[in-house]
Amino acid sequence: MMHLLYIGENPIQNTRPYRLMQLHPSLQVKVVYTGSHTAFAARQQEHITQAAFDLDLLKGYTSILADGKWSVIKNELNWADVIVIYGHHSSLFKKALFYGFIKRKKIILTTDATYKEATAQSKGWKLWVKPFLLRLLYQHLADAVWVPSTASQQFLESIGIRSSVITVTPYVVDEDFFSSVVASTNRNILRHTWNALAKEVVFIYCAKWIERKRPLDVLKAFANMPNNCRLVMIGEGPLRLAIEQMINDLTISERVFLPGLIKYSELPKYYYSADLLVFSSDHEPYGLPVNEAMLCSIPVIVSNRIGARLDLVEEGKTGWVYESANVQSLTEKMLYAALHQDTIQSMGKLAFEKMKYWSSEVNVQRQIDLFMAKGWLN
Repeated sequence: MMHLLYIGENPIQNTRPYRLMQLHPSLQVKVVYTGSHTAFAARQQEHITQAAFDLDLLKGYTSILADGKWSVIKNELNWADVIVIYGHHSSLFKKALFYGFIKRKKIILTTDATYKEATAQSKGWKLWVKPFLLRLLYQHLADAVWVPSTASQQFLESIGIRSSVITVTPYVVDEDFFSSVVASTNRNILRHTWNALAKEVVFIYCAKWIERKRPLDVLKAFANMPNNCRLVMIGEGPLRLAIEQMINDLTISERVFLPGLIKYSELPKYYYSADLLVFSSDHEPYGLPVNEAMLCSIPVIVSNRIGARLDLVEEGKTGWVYESANVQSLTEKMLYAALHQDTIQSMGKLAFEKMKYWSSEVNVQRQIDLFMAKGWLN
């Protein structure tokens, strides 16, 4: 019996793989969450939609809430044979990594990084030092590294990480939950509130209203859409006043709807009632809204800075990719969709089919395959 321990900071919405792993007859599985709710809430700007998660994110698997206590984490590390650490940014994660290494545990690290960039504070030194540190971390301290996308895999290979140590474990959401909500949804109800009849095209944006998500680009592009188009912008954040001002300046207030934060239990209804997702971030290591939208049978328009694009967005089939911050390119993609409603309906069906090959089941199977290849699991 292999003892498998996952270490994360806080519960998030993609816990279905944990529930599936619990079913394996040769595994005992635990998940330790290191962070405290107070500390998590303090990271308000980047996690402003946390308040919308109204589902039980601890249901169906064994979890331990460490609340920042090293003694709790250490006890579970001693129990484990294999440790999966989701990142290495926090001091507790680093401590768990080195403790596990000293205790000769099997260690798997994860990263969703897709590129490296200099910051004003670092003055560029990280561009030179980070690849060396990552090679040390992933090829000497860890037994393997998991990434959620092909974009992350390509990034690691570009900085010298051997492909043999990298496994792509698809980043997923709870497919069963989305399917159940969609099955019980009458999409005409929400569309009626948006004044959207059958022939209207509804674009949906779902992200935090912060600079790196570039919501203003979406508004600028939408202003060029025909009158039969609607835009639903789900979210909240520091750019609210700027968004409201731009809507007024562009005289599109009758066609743009701001429902605010939507409870996660209701979110699939919004995707399913729309026709197309627009996702405009200039820095998005992965981008779960792509999964969520495609599970609801709508195609996507994403920037080339969305990590999920290489695995999920097939140009002209499940969606389109445009150059980040290029409003003209975004406008062209949206306008094509607005003028070809039959095409986007067909693309929505292809998007849903695509998700069958990027699922929780695939995620779990790739984990199991690695454990067996390593000889850790019989």
